[in-house]
Parts: sequence; C-alpha cells; structure tokens
Amino acid sequence: MTPAAALSLIDRRSTLARRLRSAYPRVCEARLEDALQAAILAHYERPDRAEAAWARGGEEALIRLTHTIAWRHVRGELRRHAHRRELGGLDLGSLQPVDPGQERALLLRRELPAWIAAGARAAGARDHAGVAAALEDRLASGDPDGEVAARRGVRREYVNRARRYVEARWEEALGAA
Repeated sequence: MTPAAALSLIDRRSTLARRLRSAYPRVCEARLEDALQAAILAHYERPDRAEAAWARGGEEALIRLTHTIAWRHVRGELRRHAHRRELGGLDLGSLQPVDPGQERALLLRRELPAWIAAGARAAGARDHAGVAAALEDRLASGDPDGEVAARRGVRREYVNRARRYVEARWEEALGAA
C-alpha cells in the first residue's frame, strides 16, 4: 500500500467508523473497531488489492473497499454459528464475585516491592539494597533469617527487622480489606 493510501485511511478512519455504526447500530464499539483493524490489516496482507482500488478510484475507492472488508468482518462475527460458539464457552462462575485469595495475591504482587524497599530502610542498615535483596531471598526461599543474611553479607537483625516490617504491612492490608 502506498504511503498516500495509508495516510488517507488514517485521516478517514472516523468516516469509516460512522459508516460501520450506521450499518450495525446494535454492535458494540469493540467489534466495530476490531473490524476496522482487520480491514486495514487486510490491506497490508494483500497490498495489490488496495493499490488497485487506489489506482481505480483514488481515496474514495479505497474507503469503499475498506468499508466492504470491515462490513464483511462484522457480518461474519454476527453469523449464528460464530455467535453461538462464543456463547458456548461462557462460564457463569466468572460472573461471581472474585475469590478473596485472588484479591490478596494481587495486593501482595502490587505492594510487596514497595514494602520491601521501605522495610530495608526501616531496618536501619546503611546497605538498603543489600537488605532488600536479602529480604527478597528470604521471602522466596523460606530459609531462616540467619542463613539468608550470611548468604547476602548483611546482618541477621536487619533482615529480621525488614521481614517484620513487611509482615506488619501485610497484616494492616488484610485488616483494611
């Protein structure tokens, strides 16, 4: 596809979206956007077709071709068998409230790095990075504080203080949730 044709598609994207919306008023925006993207990708997969439309009628012919490809894409998605196949895999259990364990795991994944850094600073050691690395090692391996401290070259009490700091933040987070 020529650069001029590509720029033309970018400039006229809102026109294409309006045309698709008028053809399929009840279809969600996401499906229409998927159809437009599929049509534009089709031009890159088969540039000869897009170039022929551009040579034949310029920008308007390319817009018509893109609209036709997108329209067919939406029509194919809405066919009965495609719709039924999509609904067939619907798990009604996923519509239930999220398991509290998942929420806790997400909270831990999101907050743990900040807690470790703050715990390493709160431990009072000069080597915050070393204590943070030791604490990460402690939490990942489950080894005692003394072994991890010796392995990482920091004092055991710093690892212990940092671990207790993180555990306290975890208890606070569980109490607030």
